[in-house]
Amino acid sequence: MADQSTIPIPPLAAPGLPQAMAASVPLDIRALLHPAEHSRLLIALSSCAVVFGVAAMIVYQAEGWAALPTYGAIFAAACALVWLSLQVFRSRLLGGAVRVSEATFPDLQSIFDEVRTRLNYHKQVDVYVMDKVDGGSSMTSYLGTRLILIEGGLAAELLCEERHAELVYLIGRHIGQLKARHQRLTLIMLAISMVHSTKFLQFFLAPYYRATVKSGDQIAAACCGDIRATAGMMNRLLVGKELGPRLVIKGVLDQATAVRRRWLPRLAQLFMNNPHSTNRYLNLLAFFARVAPDEIGAWRATLDEATASRLTAAIDASPNRRPPRRRMSLVSALLATLISGGLLAASGWVIFGVASGSTAAAAGVTDGNTSTGDQATTASRQLLSHIPPSIASTCKPIPVPPADASEGADAEVICQPAPLGGGGYVQYAHYRTPGAMQTAYANLTRGWPPSDCVSAAGQGSYPPGSAQPTGDRGCAVSNSGQHVIVWTDSRLAVLGITASTSMNLADLYQWWQSLSGPAPAPAGSAATSPQPLTGITATLSTYFGAINARNYRLAWSQLSPADQSANPYAGFAAGQSTTTIQYWQLHGIAPGSLPGSYTASVTFRSYQNPSEAPNQSDSCDDWTLNYTMVESSGRWLINGANPQPGVPAYQSCG
Repeated sequence: MADQSTIPIPPLAAPGLPQAMAASVPLDIRALLHPAEHSRLLIALSSCAVVFGVAAMIVYQAEGWAALPTYGAIFAAACALVWLSLQVFRSRLLGGAVRVSEATFPDLQSIFDEVRTRLNYHKQVDVYVMDKVDGGSSMTSYLGTRLILIEGGLAAELLCEERHAELVYLIGRHIGQLKARHQRLTLIMLAISMVHSTKFLQFFLAPYYRATVKSGDQIAAACCGDIRATAGMMNRLLVGKELGPRLVIKGVLDQATAVRRRWLPRLAQLFMNNPHSTNRYLNLLAFFARVAPDEIGAWRATLDEATASRLTAAIDASPNRRPPRRRMSLVSALLATLISGGLLAASGWVIFGVASGSTAAAAGVTDGNTSTGDQATTASRQLLSHIPPSIASTCKPIPVPPADASEGADAEVICQPAPLGGGGYVQYAHYRTPGAMQTAYANLTRGWPPSDCVSAAGQGSYPPGSAQPTGDRGCAVSNSGQHVIVWTDSRLAVLGITASTSMNLADLYQWWQSLSGPAPAPAGSAATSPQPLTGITATLSTYFGAINARNYRLAWSQLSPADQSANPYAGFAAGQSTTTIQYWQLHGIAPGSLPGSYTASVTFRSYQNPSEAPNQSDSCDDWTLNYTMVESSGRWLINGANPQPGVPAYQSCG
């Protein structure tokens, strides 16, 4: 028989262990956890809360609230895909492995039931025996699916009576981790694996996972109640089953102490989810010294003086000398909450403060000199009257920067529509003459190549192909990554700039085409009246939508009785039978000439059979019309449409 100093296995079983460890009563899991597990869990949760909170703020700042559910849905889909893959793997196990049960492996099932009883764990767990399993055994727990895989050769070796305790240790380690819910951060780990920029979080999560490995060792040791069996399994982990009994404890202790003290091994462990095997070995020795000091003392007495001294020093240096807290410290939890909340608040101030600052800088204005309300000039009020109602509530007049004033600008307005995302904006500038506006546009777009703004950046006139273009437009990507569109409206001498980081150039161009404006305001209007806006918008939306849906009866019902008399249904339906409406936009409303009526300024593009066109030759026309709206029985109805003063009713678009 080998000398005790050359076999790092305590010579006794564990009759002196606490009663809960030696009897068949359920074990108290909380008392068996590693002392650092709770604190490391707090660090992991706090760091994840800060990182994912900051990520959510950045997404909101760049893309708005609508993007958050989208990313949430993507993550949920990934979780579902992982769960489905696990079910497929589980189904494959039924054909490629043997499930442990009373009918297949009654001895193994008996030990499995014994461990479940000791740990008071009764949830469904599927245990399979396979020919080869990495590490001899493995456990997976994900969204209610729990699998334990055991290598057949290892199970056969440990099923003999004298190795019974080692098999209990093996199974107890996996069931113990399920009981202690050590897989609670699995979804966070999945999120980290999906987003490469969050890989650094592994630095904060790895300490927790290393603590759970040590907790699993301790739970398994308490479950089997045998120091010798526990040490035997650790020897196997270190060097394998053949060399385990030949280990010299003095050398193992020296190596373990060196690993714990030297900075390179400690640095190498920072991003590892599993602690060094030598650290696990020392942790278990310290655990037994705490829960079974008499047995450790008896074993120490059999060692030579130098080895015993090393053992004592290693145990004294372990954090496992103190028992773990049964519950997480309220003070620690409060401190972690305060620190995380403070970091999130500071991050929010930086993120949204920078965004607001960027917008103000882009507009050439600071909070101290912004003109609003009654301070707005007449030119500003007139410019505001041309802003589309859909974004008007986000707009405000701003002082004209000296550089723009020197080029002839006399009013400017800045808007922040939600679709453009955080930091996105639309800026309008009115010039005293169209020539001054055109000069400013040329200065902004100098060197930009011709382009349609959909396939590539550049510039051109709009509407595309029109014989009488409304103005020029150019698009580009700034050095900061913003997508920018600059355009002019020759009818109004207005230059516009819109920018967004959340939209690509094609999407921003589509938004600009349909919602950016400006447009001529109805004669005599100073600003958009908000009172009937919702009802008028709903009527026009129903009207154009019904035409596109070929529901001409519904479209005709949006006309007033007087307009229906002037346009009988049969003729109305025939006249619209080949028409499709695109890019319709309500640019403003103002009191009409009739009491209680309103005039709605609308632009849209129509496609139709040339024979149905006003000139019986156009297949595409761009329209600029004033719709007279009257209220009847609580509804707003169309009472006619006329060209806007000084503006052609339509222009051919090709």
